[in-house]
Amino acid sequence: MTSLFSAGLMDVHESYDGFITEVPGYTWDPKAQLVGEDEPIKERDYYLDGGRYGVKTPEVLWRPMLRSAHALAA
Repeated sequence: MTSLFSAGLMDVHESYDGFITEVPGYTWDPKAQLVGEDEPIKERDYYLDGGRYGVKTPEVLWRPMLRSAHALAA
């Protein structure tokens, strides 16, 4: 999500300012990266976790729409 937000591919409403302020501080564990794992450092990520759950929980509803839109564009 951080990459999408930073690249301008994900919009976040201005009222969710905690998310917006946490994004730049989100960091990955360098020890986990050495063994090829993506593991965030669990500090100051309350809003980012909430955003992730907000995206992941209804995924079963929005994922088919992406496939349909992608198939139509092809």
